[in-house]
Amino acid sequence: MVLLLTDQESEIKKNLSKFLKVEFKVKKILRYHKIYDNFAPDYYIKNRTKKRIIIFRNPPDFPVEDVGGIKNSIEQNIGVYIAVYEKDTDSELLNNLLDECDKYGVGVIRCWGVNNFKIMQKALNDYSIEPIIEDRIKIFISSKLFISERDISYKILKRLKHQPICIERIPITGHLTRQCLDWIDKSPFFIGILTPRYSEIVDKEMRYALKKKKNNCLICIDNACFSCKKNTKLENLKKFINKKTRFNRYGNCQELKTCILNQIPAIISRNIQ
Repeated sequence: MVLLLTDQESEIKKNLSKFLKVEFKVKKILRYHKIYDNFAPDYYIKNRTKKRIIIFRNPPDFPVEDVGGIKNSIEQNIGVYIAVYEKDTDSELLNNLLDECDKYGVGVIRCWGVNNFKIMQKALNDYSIEPIIEDRIKIFISSKLFISERDISYKILKRLKHQPICIERIPITGHLTRQCLDWIDKSPFFIGILTPRYSEIVDKEMRYALKKKKNNCLICIDNACFSCKKNTKLENLKKFINKKTRFNRYGNCQELKTCILNQIPAIISRNIQ
């Protein structure tokens, strides 16, 4: 971690404005525009269809003091991004920030030089919203956002002519966790994918689904989770899963793909009326 001097931070923020204009195709960016009482983020961007805010953090930590404004913004369909300066792509601070942002569906922009910027993960609101095809079987996908396993599961279900329910692909109209649990209720089937860096929402989703519909759940656990003995929360979740149902281990995305392709049709055929 490198703390920026005031003049360095000013230069990066100026160039970040240029990056944001190009990335989000806007001509004007407002600085410190008041969104709510006591909440005026570093950047406010608006075009015909989207609103976004960007909060700059140095050092790269989550702005806990702005949680209320962030939640309100997401519920109002405003995309939220945290921009940070961090040279090391695998630093503990950056990984912790990514995990925290994952809880809320917040995007992350990494800066590692005066003119070097990259979106590491998109804001929840920036995913393409897809229509729900009501005559298809709904299957809720629970996993950490922005991982390859999630995309693979989504594509497999589409290929099988089912309706994958991913929270980033449906309109957000209220509290994120509540929306997820509501969609689990609306979906007859559930796929849970557990990786070492899972989010708190995933924990809640898996426990909720296994209590409500354990026979209609497919739980897949990354082999790497079994090397994290010191992670008490992860160990407790694995124990809970093991008590409720049989789970499947996978070592790579191909094994996960094979598992879903083999087991989802069987689970559906056993339980659908």
